[in-house]
Amino acid sequence: NSVLVDRTFLYESAPKAAKDINLNLSNLVMVCNGKRKNVKGHTARYLNREAAEARLAELKGGKE
Repeated sequence: NSVLVDRTFLYESAPKAAKDINLNLSNLVMVCNGKRKNVKGHTARYLNREAAEARLAELKGGKE
């Protein structure tokens, strides 16, 4: 599943997001699973493929 962080940054995976933002992977996964509210102030959630594609289009300003 893709990971949406702070409603702005879309990553192809939790490990990629954790590495890019310098977050603990376990804590990020807990946020995505609803077990924590945030990690270092960042919110995150998993997106399925369809939701990720739709969000990516929104982030690009509807281009494509």
